[in-house]
Amino acid sequence: MKPLPTNPFPQRMSHALVPSHNRMATGLDRRSASIMAAITLIAFAATPAQAATYNWNGPDGALWSVGPWVDTLPGTGQVAVFSELTAGQNIDVTAGATAGGITFNNNVANTVIKSTGSNTLSLNNAGGGVVILADAGSHTISASIDSMTSADACDFKGAGTIILSGTNKIGVPGGHWVHGWGVEGNLEITGGSTTVAPPVPGTANDGGISGTMVVSGGSFAAGGHDVGISGTLTVKGTGSFTLSQGGIYDTGGGTLNIQDTGSFTVDRGVLNDPATWTLGGIIMGMGWGPSNSDINQDNGTVNLPYFDPAGWELGNAWGLCFGPLGGGVVTATYHLNGGVLNAWGRSIFR
Repeated sequence: MKPLPTNPFPQRMSHALVPSHNRMATGLDRRSASIMAAITLIAFAATPAQAATYNWNGPDGALWSVGPWVDTLPGTGQVAVFSELTAGQNIDVTAGATAGGITFNNNVANTVIKSTGSNTLSLNNAGGGVVILADAGSHTISASIDSMTSADACDFKGAGTIILSGTNKIGVPGGHWVHGWGVEGNLEITGGSTTVAPPVPGTANDGGISGTMVVSGGSFAAGGHDVGISGTLTVKGTGSFTLSQGGIYDTGGGTLNIQDTGSFTVDRGVLNDPATWTLGGIIMGMGWGPSNSDINQDNGTVNLPYFDPAGWELGNAWGLCFGPLGGGVVTATYHLNGGVLNAWGRSIFR
């Protein structure tokens, strides 16, 4: 922390404290000194303490625990920032590494947070929710990340792209109708596995995709989650996207793309709870209002298994549903250009 100056007004103070042989002038000078002293105290009191920063400034390939970091090593509730122009591109996560969030600003392009020792980066914001932000550029986290242990929701934001390829655990375990994860920016999963924590049995946590999410390798699996999509989800390459006892629904203008050998599955029977109030496999037009949505399946496999015919009308009983819930005009198109669509049970067009 930079020390505050001992005197914010050195010239005026030195003038006010010059001795005077004139009695009246001396009184004025004393009053001036008192006023200036008061101003000085106010200035000190009004100056906020400079917050510690947690900016990485280590050389290329340096250990997370060694740094150096500007000011200090981050910990619980403290965001690790990768912005220093002099910093190296690659950071090696060490045992016990913790941060309350991550921010990339692309001053060092293509930053890579990895772990040669297979260590996990704990993301802990004390339950307040973790944000991984990329202001610009494309940045990779190949080390495993874990916000599930601290029961923090995990949101991906910013105009840049965040790439995950480790063994990741995110979301709020045992939650009851809570937000577990979201993509407001651009997220790509290229390998490994990303698992979202399951909720209390009989309920569903939720996620949302208002930005762009791509699963091109590895797997994304969310237990007991209903996912609203107003952005774009693409499952391609060898990637797989699975929702257990939940569904994906359009909240206005969402697009789902299945390409290559990608696999999209809604497995509503995993928790074996017919009474669970949960969304169907795919509902296009879930929003209470107009919607214009597309599903583009060029290849790959879509599995929408049938579960409970006695379930909620737009929930467990339906594999595929096009139509508004609560009014509004819905334009929804499923382009089956290739691949396999398995929709067991009934489908509904409202």
